[in-house]
Amino acid sequence: MPHRTEVRPYKGSTVQVSASTFLYLLLFGLLVSYGIMGVNWASFFILSLSAVLPVAAAITLFSAWGNRFTFDDGPGAIVKPGRRPVPYGRVKGIFINERGRWFDVFLEQGWRGTTFLVEALDASERGRLEEDLAARFPGFQVRKKKWTTAVAVAVMLTLLLAGFGAVHGYFYKTYPQLAIRPLDAPWAAEEKKKSKGQPRVEYLEDFEFILPDGVKLISDIGSELFFEDKIKKLRVKVAANIRRPDLASYETVLRRGMGVRDYYELLDLSYRSRVGVIPVFLRSLELQGLENIAIYRVGPPFLRGYITQGKRNNEEESHIVLVGDRPHEEVHFFITGPKRAPEKFLRTIVSSTRVVKLPGI
Repeated sequence: MPHRTEVRPYKGSTVQVSASTFLYLLLFGLLVSYGIMGVNWASFFILSLSAVLPVAAAITLFSAWGNRFTFDDGPGAIVKPGRRPVPYGRVKGIFINERGRWFDVFLEQGWRGTTFLVEALDASERGRLEEDLAARFPGFQVRKKKWTTAVAVAVMLTLLLAGFGAVHGYFYKTYPQLAIRPLDAPWAAEEKKKSKGQPRVEYLEDFEFILPDGVKLISDIGSELFFEDKIKKLRVKVAANIRRPDLASYETVLRRGMGVRDYYELLDLSYRSRVGVIPVFLRSLELQGLENIAIYRVGPPFLRGYITQGKRNNEEESHIVLVGDRPHEEVHFFITGPKRAPEKFLRTIVSSTRVVKLPGI
């Protein structure tokens, strides 16, 4: 073996490594974002990318520092920054992974496995590398790596896609009601009709509303009102501006990651998304245990909202949620009884619900 103490080191391209890292980050980020959030993938992708990029940049810089090696013929070892020198006698094979005008070099150490020597080495260095290897490892043949980086990435993306597919398949098989799509409520603004008696207007938090004839107040606990129609045997619970203290500290991040501004947009996302683990999961929670389901989307000229109807444990349930334009401005009507609430009953509530405009606001 010739004595070479001043061998020029082999150094990979930092730019190419950074570009490859960013490309793989984009591929995985796009797939994960779409698999998790469905149609609102862009918001989740931007938020997650902003969180991951600084970490990825730090890892790339560290990798760039160590992305080189040299032959040290004094002790007879391959030297790589940040790692212990590998004696020539421990080297069992050299593999390369070609990718256009660049190639990667791998070192095999028997039971110690295969590790990177250098990534994104310029193709012009191929001849010099083979000469240096031949001088130090007579009889060694540089072999191409069968399991290339591109193949590994493709396999991982395929497995990730299969995982998301399995999760969606589980949800749709376990909760067949997920296949139900919402319909637009077929109601127009009604002209006010003259009547002998004025209907009673109820107030709760930022909302005013009118309940159908025959519905009487039976309990008022401040944040919730309870009504009952003894003839139709319907019970109505009204709750407004529901606070969710367990999510308060994460609310801004969650809303930005999901691409929603309020509860309505979150509910709308869950109902219109066919794909996306989080929207599908939220829809399964909303519809869990319900049978004979009907879903209606409410919009102008009324407040935005949704109506969900279904039967649970031999009792009919109707849930109306309407929202205003400000955060946390939402009102819920939970209607239960032995029979489903009639369309006119629901229309009366929806068409009469308004946001109370307080002075100075």
